[in-house]
Order: sequence, then structure tokens, then C-alpha cells
Amino acid sequence: MDIVLIIVVSIVLLFIILQFMMIRKSKSQKGKRIDNVDGVIGEAISKHQSLLIYFWGPGCAACRPQTKIIDELKRSYDNILSFDISKDLNSGRKLGIMATPTILVIKDKVIEEVLIGVQKKERLIKYLLD
Repeated sequence: MDIVLIIVVSIVLLFIILQFMMIRKSKSQKGKRIDNVDGVIGEAISKHQSLLIYFWGPGCAACRPQTKIIDELKRSYDNILSFDISKDLNSGRKLGIMATPTILVIKDKVIEEVLIGVQKKERLIKYLLD
């Protein structure tokens, strides 16, 4: 019985540590200049001085409520790009995306903020207005 408890606790701790490492690595992208991204993301970065890029995946449960918020904001703001990470993993890797949902706030081709997980509409509007 004690060995089962030790194994369960070890697995839970390992999971927590891995989650922390992924978040830390994603957040380390903050302040990075973006010059080498092609495709839709590269075009959007070139077109907008300020841009919010929302990375999501089709199998992501947390992405569902975030996608509703993003779609609502896209009706009022043109500097939001919604990007399905499953269609182009290389672009996500270049930008350090480790999990979905992730939102990058980009200003003047520099990653100003990395938001991981579901974000409130009000918080996103704050970044869009700055």
C-alpha cells in the first residue's frame, strides 16, 4: 500500500514539475524579437505594429472557451490572429509555443507578453488598447 502511494505522489509531482518547466520556457520568449517567421504569422507581424496571436489546437478543451472570447474580440479588432497550431507546428516552435491556449502579445516585432491558459476578455482588451 505504501509503494502505491509513493508511486502516485511521484507521478503527480513529476506532472507538476513538467507543467512548471513548460510555462517557464514559454514565458522566456518575452522580449524576443521576431524576424524569422514565415507564412500567415509572418505576414500578420509585418502588417500590424501591435498584434495579438492566439494559438489553439482542435483537441484542446481549454481552447473552446478562449476561442469564443477571441472570436468575439475579432469582430471589434483587426489586429488579432487566431492560429491552429496543429496545421503548422514549425511556426509554433519558432515562437516557443509549448501549450495551448497560448496568446502572444507582439508590439513592433517584439514579444511583449506570453499569456498561457484561458484569459479574460477584459485582460485581452487591455493589451489590444495599449
